Formats: sequence, structure tokens, C-alpha cells
Amino acid sequence: LFYVLLEILKNGMRTSVVRAKEQGTPIPVLRVKLSRGQEDGGVTIKINDSGQGMHRRTMRKAWSYFFSTAPEKPSTALEVTDFDKRAPLAGFGFGLPISRNLA
Repeated sequence: LFYVLLEILKNGMRTSVVRAKEQGTPIPVLRVKLSRGQEDGGVTIKINDSGQGMHRRTMRKAWSYFFSTAPEKPSTALEVTDFDKRAPLAGFGFGLPISRNLA
């Protein structure tokens, strides 16, 4: 659950920041709401970001490994040798596919 939430939050934060920079507006708040079901006691997690959303054609690809909407993709060779000093937040295209498998 931790990994899935981390990936979804990272994606929401990244797209919200990109959109704010493009529009010249302040970076918006990312809202997370937890609620407990009355019947089964389950928990619902709602995440509301201010990103631009995904086009349908992008959404189909979003679950594919190596697909990323990040504008700058990290260099694998550089990241492996320097990973302990600076881990990238986006660009490899593994976050959503792995999250889907874990969910």
C-alpha cells in the first residue's frame, strides 16, 4: 500500500508543479482524504491534485512498463552509478505498472 500511494502522490505532485509553472501560478495543495466505510469498515483514499489529467490515448499507455509522461527521462547508466546520491522521482516508467500489480 505504501508503494502504491507513494507513486500516485509523486505523479500528482509532479504534474501539479508542471502545470503551475506553465501557468505562472503558485503550486497548489495536493489533498488526501481518508474515509471509513460504514458497512464494511473499509478505508477509501481519495487524492485530489491540480494536474492536467491524462488524455485517453495516454491513459491506455500509462500502465505499460517504460512509458512515462515526465519531460526529462533519467539516464539509466548515470542513475545506477549515482543512485545513492540522487534518486529520480520520475521518468523510468515503472511506478504505475508496478502499483497496478501490487493493488
